[in-house]
Amino acid sequence: NAMNPGIGDAGELWFASQLPIDWVWQPPRRDVGKDGLIVIKDGTDLHNHEFSVQIKATRRPHFDKGTVRCSSIPTASVMYWLSSPQPTLVVVVDIANKRGWYSWHLDLFASSGDITGKQTCSVRLPIRNTLDAEGWARIRERLRDHYLTLHRAPPFPQQGSVAHDSHLLKGDSLQRFINYRLHVAIERPAQSPLAPPRYS
Repeated sequence: NAMNPGIGDAGELWFASQLPIDWVWQPPRRDVGKDGLIVIKDGTDLHNHEFSVQIKATRRPHFDKGTVRCSSIPTASVMYWLSSPQPTLVVVVDIANKRGWYSWHLDLFASSGDITGKQTCSVRLPIRNTLDAEGWARIRERLRDHYLTLHRAPPFPQQGSVAHDSHLLKGDSLQRFINYRLHVAIERPAQSPLAPPRYS
């Protein structure tokens, strides 16, 4: 999208048009790894909660074995997502056919080998995760679980800690995430997601 900002802008506009009523799109003043922030102002139990979004737009999505591929993601961006307690929704938008797919960032990495030592990485989003009425309902449920877990957690958990980040994970994804965070912290301390992100 950096090579063709017109496609990126079209993807963001389409995504913003699909948001539930009173979910407010806030683009950043400067793109440092997230395309926007969604603030929920709908008067429900999610009122005033928020999450980040990273959008990859294309005219020709690549499908493979029940997934849609999202490529050329800067590894620095992924490390930024992992360092934040705020969930990031990764979205692929097919602007030619006006459709999209999503996944939470912590569901996308099977092991540290997916990104370690690379400048960019690719991920595969399940095509069952469509941005339609059913998809938004699932997004609501994951956010509800996320914030319910935060509210029940001990006060003032360390930002970036496993206890603070792992509530979006299910089943085996939780163990993979714990293994990944421990690997990076021990083997590559200078790039540990536990440290604040640095930008050049």
